[in-house]
Amino acid sequence: MTEKSQINQILEQFKHISETTASIRIEENNPTGRRIGGMFSMDSHTITLYKSEIFSQAEQFFPGQDIFYDYLKVILAHELGHANDPYLKVLAQRLENEQDFLKRKKIELVIEVQAWKFARKLLMGDVPYHIFRKIRTESLAHYYESIDQLIKDNVA
Repeated sequence: MTEKSQINQILEQFKHISETTASIRIEENNPTGRRIGGMFSMDSHTITLYKSEIFSQAEQFFPGQDIFYDYLKVILAHELGHANDPYLKVLAQRLENEQDFLKRKKIELVIEVQAWKFARKLLMGDVPYHIFRKIRTESLAHYYESIDQLIKDNVA
């Protein structure tokens, strides 16, 4: 099976089991240059996965382990978590209207945690848990560090 057909099979499988109405597409590179494996657009209700970044992160966090497809599944499941989150629109509105930077970071964290909860349920038994946990931990680290720093700066 070719890489393209294997990726398409994964996309179709996850689209079906998640019961999403979102469109899913693959691009080679992220045009913004951001180091993210995927993103969900609420406006177009579309998930875009960035193949080269997923491959790069898989190698960075799991060197020599050839887990590209598992990594792809984790990123896809996370983005499906955003696409299927019934509270995302409300949280995004709160985020847009919030002026306090610390509160904004906390809302961002809630949005991400919600997506990871959905992803974990979707991936149950499909991807080894240690792979999922490592990716989730790396993904959320920035949010926790930002919140900790803001709290520290406000206390000092």
